[in-house]
Amino acid sequence: MSIKKIITGLTLSLLLSSGVAIASDGNELLENCQTVVNEMDGGSLEESFSTYLKVGYCFGLIEGVRNAMVMYGASGDLRKDSFLHSCFPEGNIQNGQAARIITSYLKKNPAELNKNGSALAMFAFIDAYPCK
Repeated sequence: MSIKKIITGLTLSLLLSSGVAIASDGNELLENCQTVVNEMDGGSLEESFSTYLKVGYCFGLIEGVRNAMVMYGASGDLRKDSFLHSCFPEGNIQNGQAARIITSYLKKNPAELNKNGSALAMFAFIDAYPCK
């Protein structure tokens, strides 16, 4: 088995097996990432432990999902025509931009909010950066 496959498998299993990733859904992801978007848009961020947790949750999930998708795509195990394939722009994207993408996607798909937050973040990236 190649090292890329091992790393990819470990990354995905850690991402999907963490208690936070499994217990969260789109409602929680939307609430947490909306806090980030509100702050970026000039809103005042309440300085509280709860607010910092929301920001950390949003950025942590974004970073984990995005890195797993990039690593999985780079391993060559994902066919270019797979519906799970995403083509991020060269140089990747910043966490703030990713928070906006996820928030927008979740607001456009309210019927999906009961689903796993990590999966919804992945679908948001696929929707925003489809491969041609």
